[in-house]
Amino acid sequence: MEQCVPTQAMRSDAIASIYETFAKDCVGDSQPSCAKDCVGDSQPSCAKDCVGDSPPSCAKDCVGDSKASCARDSRNNSATNYKYDIFSAEFEAIAQAAYLASIEGAEHFPPDTRPPYIIRLVGQSGSGKTTQLYAAVKDNIAHGFVHVAVRHFAKFHPEYEHIKRQLDHGMVRERTNGFALLLLFRVLEKLIENRYSILLELTVLDPRFESYFATLTQPDYRTLYNVLAVPKALSDEFILKRQQQEGRVVTPTSSNYFFDMLQLSLRQISNLRQISNCRGAILWNSYSHECVAESDVLDEAFFAKLSSEQHKDIADIPRVDVEQLVRAKRDFYGKKMYFNKDEKFEAILMSNRALCNHLNLLPPLTITPISTGWTNFVFDVTLGATHYIARFPRGSCFARAIKTDVAAIDFVKDSVPAPDARIYFDGLRPFSVHKKVEGTTLSSMDLDSLTDAQIDFLGKQIAQCFHTIHKLQPPRQLQRRLSTFLKDVMGEIPFYKNYSGIENLEQIESRMPLVAIHGDLNVGNIIIDEDLNILSILDFAFFGVSIPEADLARISCRIPNKLQNSILMYYERFTEGVLSTEIFAQMCEMWADIERNYIQFMAQTMPDIKF
Repeated sequence: MEQCVPTQAMRSDAIASIYETFAKDCVGDSQPSCAKDCVGDSQPSCAKDCVGDSPPSCAKDCVGDSKASCARDSRNNSATNYKYDIFSAEFEAIAQAAYLASIEGAEHFPPDTRPPYIIRLVGQSGSGKTTQLYAAVKDNIAHGFVHVAVRHFAKFHPEYEHIKRQLDHGMVRERTNGFALLLLFRVLEKLIENRYSILLELTVLDPRFESYFATLTQPDYRTLYNVLAVPKALSDEFILKRQQQEGRVVTPTSSNYFFDMLQLSLRQISNLRQISNCRGAILWNSYSHECVAESDVLDEAFFAKLSSEQHKDIADIPRVDVEQLVRAKRDFYGKKMYFNKDEKFEAILMSNRALCNHLNLLPPLTITPISTGWTNFVFDVTLGATHYIARFPRGSCFARAIKTDVAAIDFVKDSVPAPDARIYFDGLRPFSVHKKVEGTTLSSMDLDSLTDAQIDFLGKQIAQCFHTIHKLQPPRQLQRRLSTFLKDVMGEIPFYKNYSGIENLEQIESRMPLVAIHGDLNVGNIIIDEDLNILSILDFAFFGVSIPEADLARISCRIPNKLQNSILMYYERFTEGVLSTEIFAQMCEMWADIERNYIQFMAQTMPDIKF
């Protein structure tokens, strides 16, 4: 696809639209002048100018000047005293600090792994955009994305502390919105320049801003629009209640403005020829467990649903518990992240351009299922004389875990033996591939028949692996607590609802020093040769931080006491410390409960697995 480079005029026009939106918020005008011209038009005049190279009329003042005239006007507006200039070195320094803060802990995949995504969360005040939609999306399809929202940037205002002292809490956000929105604009430019995937929680803005933004992300980015709307009356009711409770002022007619701008902006985006990279749009209302519409494109059928009175007029629908609504939305998005057993896995592999380029995949290839995958569909992929292992997650939590697995392997690979795994994507669904490690798993051996010398040799190596991992200082994105992960994995299994073993671990983690852990270093994840040398450690999906006893106890579920004692003895020798026998016993009991009940659950729900 041919790259459409946004012009300076388009950028200036987008900035002008932000200033005008800011002026609207400050002076109480229900609709800025540029929006008045847009109502009822399929393509506003200011948007038409954005498509070509010539400077649009509303941007002419911006093109040849270091500062937009509307910016000068806004700085002199009686409703605000905040002086800032998006073109100044001071503002750029603030933007760089905000950008660095935004990307801390975010995923960043190599450019040749997959195109970056933008997940748009769109909704007016009171729709549930934050409480419902963001809560459902962030842990599923946008896990690890850079989360961008206007409220994140108010604290970077040079006079933020002064504003907080001078104004009531409810007014602080309203009086910093203009600055925060301009800062968001600049941070978005930086994120897109560096190809980060973005979860953008922002009501659709003026068509001029949206046109620039859509052009800026083409042709590399894939975009999924998630729109959450409620009837205007309910939105206005929410705004009024929030103003009474928090003192936060929002223009009473903002819901009218939202619906007018939403349709105009989305139509403008859909009219751009570059928007072929749109990966769909999903429409919700706040009080429904099912989406109103789901479309692969922003088409007329979607707009008809968006504007239908049946969708908007839902005031008589009883308000359902928010937790139930979030759960329904989370399930909806979760299903978009994992694979089912009946999928055409060979076709998925062969259609992945990045994978084919990395491995030089050419037909014929053979894929053979491996029936021991507890959390993933696992295949032995044979290409000539070379074997690879491909793993496709069975559930949404395992989709998140498989990305952790690959990120953790990349982090530890210079310290402990691990396969060179890479992450790939089928749309938003992740899967991993690594070259098969020749050898045998420790679980396939008769460990009771080992001699004392073999137990000593093997125990020392395993203890050394634990010790090496526990000394590492993982980056922030790999510092998830084991108790948090176990709650996520086990959350759908009835046995684990409020399971005291995981709650006990959570309490211990809150009061004891934590170390980096493998999390699932059991006999099935250790590859050895015929002389019992460890060749590789597998499956870092549970990687995170916890107490050493929790990590060491994992392997103890399936090994003889002699080998367990050897591992613990050498571990204490390496660390020159003493483990808590009481806590270790509690962790062994926890892992035994988890494994036993998880196997029962999988035997009922996943009969293809062999135990």
